Amino acid sequence: MIDGQRVTVTIPDTSDAEKWVLENTEYHYCPTGKTMKGKDGIQYRHYIVMKGSSEYQTAEMSVLIDGVLGELHDMGIKILVPDGLYGS
Repeated sequence: MIDGQRVTVTIPDTSDAEKWVLENTEYHYCPTGKTMKGKDGIQYRHYIVMKGSSEYQTAEMSVLIDGVLGELHDMGIKILVPDGLYGS
C-alpha cells in the first residue's frame, strides 16, 4: 500500500504477460476482473501489486504471521508454537 491505497497496474492480457506475472518473485500480481481495451486495440487487465514476503521487514512479517495464526485460531485450528499452543 502507498499512502493507504492499494497499488494496481495495468498489464496486457496476453499469455506472455501472464507468464511474466507468474515468474516475478519480488512482487506478486493478483489479477482482478477489471479489463479494458486500450487505444492500441490490445486488451489489458488490472492487477493488484503485493510485495513478496521475502522482501518484508521484520515488523511486516510479524503482522502477517499473527494474522494467519489469528485466523486459524478463529476457525478452531490449534497451532503449536515454541511457547505452547497459540491462543490458549
